[in-house]
Amino acid sequence: MFMPCLFNRERREKTAEVDRFLSVLKLNSGYLFPGSVYEIELKQQERLRKPDELPTEQDVVTLHEITVQHLQSLTTDCGLWTAM
Repeated sequence: MFMPCLFNRERREKTAEVDRFLSVLKLNSGYLFPGSVYEIELKQQERLRKPDELPTEQDVVTLHEITVQHLQSLTTDCGLWTAM
């Protein structure tokens, strides 16, 4: 009957020690592993930018031409309204 209580107390102490270690590690991780933190953040930023999924230059030029033509057609239609 005394042993389970002792086991629980030892387990709580070990758990508390692990928690303290993890909190200290979390506070000092930037100081202890500055290169690793930088590398991880850089990889995340590269993944978020998704450079492989950008449209081709020709697609951008085509979209620009279509947009300009559409805007020109809209502005020439407005000329009819101002003539009235």
